[in-house]
Amino acid sequence: MTNPTKKQAMTNTNSADGFATISVAAILAESAKRTPDSIALVVGGDQVSYGDLWNQTRAYAGALRARGIGPGDAVAVLIPNVPDFARVYYAILSLGAIVVPVHALLKAREIEYVLQDSGAGLLVCAAPLLAEGAAGATASGVDVLTVMAPDDDGFPRLEAEAAAAEPIRTYEPCRPSDTATILYTSGTTGKPKGALGTHFALVEQTSVLLTSVMDFQPGDVLFGGLPLFHTFGQTVVLNTGLRAGATIVLMPRFTGADALKLLAKHDVNIFLGVPTMYVALLEAAKTIPDRPTALRYGISGGASLPLAVMDRFRDVYGVEIHEGYGLTETSPVAAFNHVGMQPRPGTIGIPIWGVDIEIARPEVVERIEPAAQRGTGRACHSRPPADEGLPEPAGGYRGGRSGRLVPQRGPWDEGRRRLPHHRGPQEGHDHPEWVQRLSPRGGGSPADPPGCGQRRRVRHPG
Repeated sequence: MTNPTKKQAMTNTNSADGFATISVAAILAESAKRTPDSIALVVGGDQVSYGDLWNQTRAYAGALRARGIGPGDAVAVLIPNVPDFARVYYAILSLGAIVVPVHALLKAREIEYVLQDSGAGLLVCAAPLLAEGAAGATASGVDVLTVMAPDDDGFPRLEAEAAAAEPIRTYEPCRPSDTATILYTSGTTGKPKGALGTHFALVEQTSVLLTSVMDFQPGDVLFGGLPLFHTFGQTVVLNTGLRAGATIVLMPRFTGADALKLLAKHDVNIFLGVPTMYVALLEAAKTIPDRPTALRYGISGGASLPLAVMDRFRDVYGVEIHEGYGLTETSPVAAFNHVGMQPRPGTIGIPIWGVDIEIARPEVVERIEPAAQRGTGRACHSRPPADEGLPEPAGGYRGGRSGRLVPQRGPWDEGRRRLPHHRGPQEGHDHPEWVQRLSPRGGGSPADPPGCGQRRRVRHPG
């Protein structure tokens, strides 16, 4: 057997054969090391520092390790927007295990499906959600561990087990290709499908967002009202916010009035939300005098932002909203109106670093065939697909929105191919009459480029 030459030894092979390691848990661990006394999370009148949050996470991880949880094990998490979500999330990841976030509004049968499909062996469930969570776990034969529960609720408590267990010393190093999360997308072609997020994809997303896309600074205060079980709240708010050393003001249940008061009380710098959350803030401003004087800008995703909302928000709150586009399968951000550049209303900005987006002909499903530059078609991204109902062509991921390329403006987002399957309170109502009146769909809006009237909504394949 001959020894390889230096050139041969440096030849790229399968990443699984390499020596690189990474972990999403490093996001919290490293920030706790650098700024242990800075405030990481705020909810209600309580706050927790980075150092305390990591220590509590290590204790939770010790309890989970004592239960036999280790690398590759799937653990489901059914917890609202409270600090325990972060503790449990990073505790699981620090063991090299896989987080399976569960939508907080699912019913027992739906929870049962997620547990069975993901192969989860344990459900960590917040006490307020035990009615459906415990029923789903019992039906699927999965053990339940609670948080936020009294001593006599009948289920073992993670807090008590963490107090008795030996905390882990640090997080387990993982291969970049190791699965970190399984997030379930809406089942528009059948049952919901689990999208796998690797440690590399999730950490790299925070690197790109902080380097060139969004302006999060140490000490910034972010609004944390987006559900943390969803990719937008989990990756853009929680992971990116904590890696930046920011403070996240959590809101377990969103209402416009309460959100406006929180923005003003905590001097929030950056509001992150979906369009209906912006509408709710505008409605709240009609009756509540509080104003967030420290607010620098807003970030919107999850659905197309009506131009009337963007204009009205600028008038009422004095800041711009930067809109983007992404999918659970793209970790999630794929394109964005980068902060530091003037937002271009009605567009999703430009692809973020490392991503290419093309507009493909929607009628061609067996391959990606580029449409004419100004034609309407389906967005395609250079990211791997989840299991979709239609065959994925080689070389990219077929997205779920129709759109067009607009010279000097970026992709024009014409909306999902079906109404999104959202069930959270922040996305569960129609826009008020003033938004519908100022955003005519039939003839386009004043900012529409030529030919952009009559926006289509057809079925999303996945």
